[in-house]
Order: sequence, then structure tokens, then C-alpha cells
Amino acid sequence: MDIKEDSFSDLLLKESFFLLIKPEDTIYSNTSIRNLFFEDLESLVKLGLKNIEISWSNNENWLDFVSEIKLKYPKINLGSASIVNKQSIQDSLKIGLNFSMMKFWDKDLFDYAKTKNYLLIPGIKKFKRS
Repeated sequence: MDIKEDSFSDLLLKESFFLLIKPEDTIYSNTSIRNLFFEDLESLVKLGLKNIEISWSNNENWLDFVSEIKLKYPKINLGSASIVNKQSIQDSLKIGLNFSMMKFWDKDLFDYAKTKNYLLIPGIKKFKRS
């Protein structure tokens, strides 16, 4: 283990943070890119990574990709990001994710998540105009 890894590992023991992953569509179809991703993720998990957010995508392979992460790393606090519609919440529920983060504040979406007893964290970067 080099000094950077040791420092990062020490930081993870002291501080908690979320790794936001915004995969490009190639990760869903290209096996070698996907394998490289999982090698990198494995290294971070070994160093102590505990929280991951994966940007939701309307790509038909998103569910399989995120499900694979959940299966390989069941102790990771895994959630979805960039939630913009009911489908994105339904997909997150289908996989059994722990939480989701809205891309922008949307009261109807927030209320929908409450009816599903699902943790949806409001986003504050942008606001959706009614």
C-alpha cells in the first residue's frame, strides 16, 4: 500500500462521504469498461468506501448494472442520484436501494416517494419551474 492509499484509508475511517458515479452508456454494453469499473470500485471498497450514489439513467441496462453493484457489495449504502420522475423512483425501489437524491426540488415527486415509504432527498442545485 502506498502513502496515498494509506492516507485515503485513514480519511475514510475518520470521515464519511458519498461517491457519486455518473456512468456513461458504454459501461452498460462494454464488458471491458465494466470490468475496469468493478476493479476500481473493489479497490475503493477495500479502502473503506461505504456510501455510493449512482446517477439514474433511462437506459434499459441501468437496473442490471446497479443490481450487480448491490449484489457484489451488500454492505455499501447504495442510492440513486438525479431522480427526475416516478420511473426513477420505481427503478430504485425495484433494486432495493437505500435512498435517492432528487436532481431538483419537485413536491409531487417527493410526495410520491413518501407514499412508497422511500427516502428521497431533495436536491437544491436546480429548481423545477411549475
